[in-house]
Amino acid sequence: TERAQQRLMSMEMIAGYFEVFSLRRKADQTNSIAQSHQHVLQLSTAVATADGFESAAMNLCNELAARTGATRVSLGWLKGKNIKLKAMSHTEQFDRKQELSVAIEKAMEECLDQEEIVQYEADGTGSENVSRAAQALSKMQGGTGIISLPLRRKDEIHGVVTLEFPPNHKLAPQAATGLAVAAELLAPQLYDRHENDRYIVTKLALSTREGVKLAVGPKHWVAK
Repeated sequence: TERAQQRLMSMEMIAGYFEVFSLRRKADQTNSIAQSHQHVLQLSTAVATADGFESAAMNLCNELAARTGATRVSLGWLKGKNIKLKAMSHTEQFDRKQELSVAIEKAMEECLDQEEIVQYEADGTGSENVSRAAQALSKMQGGTGIISLPLRRKDEIHGVVTLEFPPNHKLAPQAATGLAVAAELLAPQLYDRHENDRYIVTKLALSTREGVKLAVGPKHWVAK
């Protein structure tokens, strides 16, 4: 009947709109994934081209701040059982004993202790885990958004990166996921840079020790 044909046409139109919507959504997702991969590649380049671990950490903090709109990005590295602040975006030197540095390290250790992302927004939203240190940092800075991400290598956390955002900037779930992926992919590179620096320092120390032995050893005394 005519009514049945109209219903069929309506269903076909709805199906057509749904298909177009699905295609657009897939295209948006593909574009988002491509952009995310490009950002990770550029961040990886910033780490790889740096001269040493601390320079790599600084480059990463600066790049993350520029690409995410964060007011500050800080990176801490595990020393013993504690996180030590190693780099802060656009800050060449900082005092680890200052109140701000201490607050950032506490937020990082909160992430380290729970072994997962800690996110806090000034409106009370964020991750469902413990975020007391993140809240304290947020209040200290006038209601900023905070997200701390663990830096893992082979299931072991070696560092934490903490991003602070303006009060009016709420980090979207997709952006948070992109940051988590970047952290997972960049952590092994940072670990390698850190271990390479340690190797060089150890090698220099051993070389210096051998030099001192030669200088004050039997040969030296015989020459005298």
